[in-house]
Amino acid sequence: MRQLIRISVVCCSLAALLAQAPDPMLARWQTIKQHLNGDPKYWGLVKDAVLPELKAKVIRSATPNEVLVAASGSEPEIKLILTSPPANPIPAGTELTFNGVAEEFQKSPFLLTIRVGRNDLRNVLR
Repeated sequence: MRQLIRISVVCCSLAALLAQAPDPMLARWQTIKQHLNGDPKYWGLVKDAVLPELKAKVIRSATPNEVLVAASGSEPEIKLILTSPPANPIPAGTELTFNGVAEEFQKSPFLLTIRVGRNDLRNVLR
């Protein structure tokens, strides 16, 4: 229930922005990133919450179950921890859609770690 309340707060702050956004997943990410960079209390709302669906490009695979991705640029912004990694490494440049649980955050350099379950990672051949 606590996670549902947290994510409801996050989603409510996104609703107005997303209604007008040409790319809703990018708008979600930009809002999340902006709040993480600006409001120290925001991490408390996001930590351990299931984040809404996001889209990002693979920068590189750090290990078979860790993939660094960028949602709004060319530098890694998100580290995906895959609970069920694919048989082959995901090639750089692959666009993924995913959702998962926010586990860790570092502000500088910016990096949000998200745990992604098998059914929560799309656009990957298994």
